[in-house]
Amino acid sequence: GGLTALEMQTRRFDKFLQLPGVRSLWNPFRAWHRRFTEKQLKSMGLLMDDCLNEYEPVVAEVLKKLPQEELIMREKRIKRAFDLSIKKTELHPDLQDYDVWRPYITSRIHAVQKRMAEERTYQTD
Repeated sequence: GGLTALEMQTRRFDKFLQLPGVRSLWNPFRAWHRRFTEKQLKSMGLLMDDCLNEYEPVVAEVLKKLPQEELIMREKRIKRAFDLSIKKTELHPDLQDYDVWRPYITSRIHAVQKRMAEERTYQTD
């Protein structure tokens, strides 16, 4: 099968990083961006996976398979972040001590992508 738009974009970006001098400029930016993103997510009480597009087919499929309590917690985090944003405030600092990078969707994406690719293969045969 063909590559998805994201896979093509990732390949182009990987080629870009191989250009002379690009990686030495990229790595400090990447580290800064990671710290900035982590601070922003913590201020809203979100996990990075909460920000994934639930209308993306692979993400939607993963969400269907998540345990009910994980879906409820995700929904509560998103609602709380929306409420904090509307009120132009942040989550109390005592509640910001957690790992925003804990994967609960991304850890399952590869398996779902593999299954979806297999299903497409069977449909075309």
